[in-house]
Amino acid sequence: MGNALVCFEQGFWDSHHSVQARYKPAVSPQQDMSQPLSHYFISSGHNSYLEGNQLTSNAGTATIISGLRMGCRVIELDVYDGPNGAPICTHGGTLTSAVLFKTAVRAVAAHGFHSSPYPVILTIENHAGLGQQ
Repeated sequence: MGNALVCFEQGFWDSHHSVQARYKPAVSPQQDMSQPLSHYFISSGHNSYLEGNQLTSNAGTATIISGLRMGCRVIELDVYDGPNGAPICTHGGTLTSAVLFKTAVRAVAAHGFHSSPYPVILTIENHAGLGQQ
C-alpha cells in the first residue's frame, strides 16, 4: 500500500482523482451485494507490505493494517525463500527489507474485518521454491 495509499501517479494531470481518494465504507451496503465478485470495484493494494517506495523502503505490516482498516479488500504479497525455511515478503532485486510471510498473513487475519465484513483477497506473487510453499 505504499503505492496505493500514496499514489505517485496522482496529480493535476490525473482526471480520476476519486479513484485515488480515501475509501469511506458505508455502514451498510448501498447496492446489491449478491452479484459475482467480478461485478464490483474492489479497493486494492500493490506491494502491500512496503512502507514506502519500491526500491529502498522497509517492509512490514503497518501499511497492510492501515489499508485494511481503510477498507482495502485486496492485499498483494511478493513471496520469496527466506532464511531458516521461513518464506518472506520482499520486493525482489531491490534494496527493500523483508517481513516474514507468516507475520504479514497474521496481520491480515487480525485486522481484515475491522472495517468491512466482505472477503479479503490475497494476491501472492510467488517466487518461493517448493520447499517454502
